[in-house]
Amino acid sequence: MALAPVIELLIKLGIEDLGNGFVMKDGQAVSEALMYEMLRRELSDNAKDSIQLDVNNQFRIPFEASPSYQQIKNIMYSFIHQAVISPKVNGAPHVQAPVTGFEKLGSSRQLVRQVVVNGVKKFQKIKPLFTKKHF
Repeated sequence: MALAPVIELLIKLGIEDLGNGFVMKDGQAVSEALMYEMLRRELSDNAKDSIQLDVNNQFRIPFEASPSYQQIKNIMYSFIHQAVISPKVNGAPHVQAPVTGFEKLGSSRQLVRQVVVNGVKKFQKIKPLFTKKHF
């Protein structure tokens, strides 16, 4: 797994990796990310008020004590899901098709062996032990 999306998520949320744990210095980055997502989802003013910060840049109430805890939890999980589980990738959703469907009608693939006859390289057909008529 690539660590770049995880690091970008930690930076977005203002979380520092100490090697043996994580620390959130202040809640400013988390509050801004949550506020942006709450405005995008058009949540109630009560939900927006529950993520306001005090003078020390810490949340006034724990998320678990908020009446909109379930919505906040869903938003946080969506941040993780978008960054780690299903990140955006370049390209288009092309379907890979086997080449067996593009063969000419009436002909089929055959096993061949390269042989040298009089100094000239040629391909010799190898007959399989079983053919379609045996099945």
